Amino acid sequence: MSEMEYLLLAEYARLDAGLLTLAGGNFDNVVVPTIPGRLPVAIAGGVILDDNGAEADIQLTIEGPPGTFRIVTDQQFDLNKTPDPDLGPRRAVFAGRLLVPLVAYGVYSIHAQTGSGGGKVVRFRVAPPAPSSNEP
Repeated sequence: MSEMEYLLLAEYARLDAGLLTLAGGNFDNVVVPTIPGRLPVAIAGGVILDDNGAEADIQLTIEGPPGTFRIVTDQQFDLNKTPDPDLGPRRAVFAGRLLVPLVAYGVYSIHAQTGSGGGKVVRFRVAPPAPSSNEP
């Protein structure tokens, strides 16, 4: 069974020939002036492959603050990797973009899981701008 090794949240993620490029990675706070809205984010993750897996089904769950929403989707990524016993377990990387609906201020989470194995979660807080002090 494939296993999720890591999951990252970023402003930008791109995968070219197995090489992952990230920009603005690992943030956990987002300031938005108004709600509702949408937040474009990139996710990237690493998967430890089982012996015969050429692809991995990854279930993504996006959750808003408590009592708001929960979106579950299954994605299939082609992970063709040639095994190299000198490098240990076969690993593959994936990257994608999501548009997260912002329905309330609070903590949002994205959970990625392969098969029935454990998964990884990233969380970020959406907050309003700090009050400005308009002192003369």
